[in-house]
Amino acid sequence: MHVTIGNSLSYWIPASSINNCTHSKLLNIPYNTLIRIMVARSEIDMLDIREIFRTKYEKSLHHMIESDTSGDYKKALLKLCGGDDDAAGEFFPEAAQVAYQMWELSAVAKLELKGTISPAANFNADGDAKVLRKAMKGFGTDEDAIIEVVTQRSNDQRQDIIKAYKSHYGRDLMADLKSEISGPLAKVILGLMMPPAFYDAKQLKKAMEGAGTDESALIEILATRNNQEIQAINAAYKEAYHKSLEDALSSDTSGHFKRILVSLALGNRNEGGEDFTKAHADAQVSKDTCKLSDVSGDDSTSLETRFLSILCTQSCPQLRRGRKATGMCCNDYILQLKEMYVIFLPPIFPTKSMYTLDWSSQFSGLKEQ
Repeated sequence: MHVTIGNSLSYWIPASSINNCTHSKLLNIPYNTLIRIMVARSEIDMLDIREIFRTKYEKSLHHMIESDTSGDYKKALLKLCGGDDDAAGEFFPEAAQVAYQMWELSAVAKLELKGTISPAANFNADGDAKVLRKAMKGFGTDEDAIIEVVTQRSNDQRQDIIKAYKSHYGRDLMADLKSEISGPLAKVILGLMMPPAFYDAKQLKKAMEGAGTDESALIEILATRNNQEIQAINAAYKEAYHKSLEDALSSDTSGHFKRILVSLALGNRNEGGEDFTKAHADAQVSKDTCKLSDVSGDDSTSLETRFLSILCTQSCPQLRRGRKATGMCCNDYILQLKEMYVIFLPPIFPTKSMYTLDWSSQFSGLKEQ
């Protein structure tokens, strides 16, 4: 049975592309995207992402990981994913449809996002440090012990483990982990051990390195973090790379794309609720921008500037309300905004929806070698 749960989801990549996507298309970008999202969101809203993933693709995220990855990498991802929504009693599409519609209606309220990783009860940093040291000491490495500790602790607890490890053994836990594990498992474990802001800063840096730019990674991070998280990322980026994030974005991107990324990197988005009157005014700007998108001149430039300002500064509930006020379905709205605006749309949709946009291409050819 196919379930459609609202206009916000109707532009997703068709589920059939899961099976059609070949390994040659994936290279490293999807592989890194999967790891980045699992690492960054497991403690925040992985349960929400699982719900939308299952509804859209009619297969659970757990099932996809289990089928299309392998080895210790698979074990780590399954720990972060949590339960299997395909299991009996775990998931009901009809109920999910209603729940999602209620979620959209409550967008003005402050919602409690749900992660799969929470602080471990009876946490003992010293004990965990000893377990990790034993797992890496001597001949061979006990990957299972490392996975069990790292994936079942909150990020704050992992930072305590790092301190306890150095206190007990005079060694750098991150350095020891790097020397003992490799491949995709290392990317997951080392990513989990980093403070979130520094992890995001590293992912942004990687997205701008080399000959090309991973625009999807830049959009994914900057369009889905709140103001406090953006400010923390700016501080982390400056500390780690001795260059401001704004300068890095300015030197690696251009045009409208640069303008919106720089604006988003300020972390100055309105985080309030909805203003119905303003939503209708914003909707008119959006419609006018669509009409003039193929026309050059002062009027077109002025409208584009106003439109980009709306996208960068209005709250996510306000943007969604503005989209609804246009009277257009989601697909028509995007088509009329043309390709240059599609990349700026993630804030218009529920945050948890953003993370499933490209996931249909994440699960082919990802088995650990």
